[in-house]
Amino acid sequence: MSEHAGIKPDAAAKVAVAESGVALRARRFARVIDEYQGSLLRYVGRMIGYRDGQSEDIVQECFLRLHRVWGDAAKPAIVNVRSWLFRVAHNLTMDVIRKRKRHRTMQENITGHTPMTNEISVLGRITQCEAAAAALSAVDLLPDEQKQVLLMKVIEGMTFRQIARMTGLSLGSVNNRLNQALVALSSRLKHLGHM
Repeated sequence: MSEHAGIKPDAAAKVAVAESGVALRARRFARVIDEYQGSLLRYVGRMIGYRDGQSEDIVQECFLRLHRVWGDAAKPAIVNVRSWLFRVAHNLTMDVIRKRKRHRTMQENITGHTPMTNEISVLGRITQCEAAAAALSAVDLLPDEQKQVLLMKVIEGMTFRQIARMTGLSLGSVNNRLNQALVALSSRLKHLGHM
């Protein structure tokens, strides 16, 4: 007997097709998570650090938004899932960075001094090599715009076009920010005696 007992044959066929479509979408979504979760976590984590689970929360929100878009036929189709996910991750990460800056500014205004941070660079913890730690510390000192482009290019291996698409910048601006970041890093490392 059919597992759709009590349903007319035509209706049962439609239910079976609908169920197979749901299963297919679920498998596709699981594959996307498997493929992009690690690189999204690395990207977000390097931008804001890995503390308090914020990186994981941002990446989870990216996938939730993707699921909503795929489930809404009224929304336009996503042509490049990777670019779309990184763009959403970038926007959410920049929101967190802006919120942190506002919080720090409010704290400074209330206490009258700049708070001391006990945060150790996540990248500095990863490596024990002094030269690498100096380079990573220098990356942390870069302005957010330069750091973002540098991490996307060097760590994630993205092309200039991919970076431009995800950040909304022109190719020239991406190139300019990357060059500014590299010049600043070179200068800092020379000053510290590592070059």
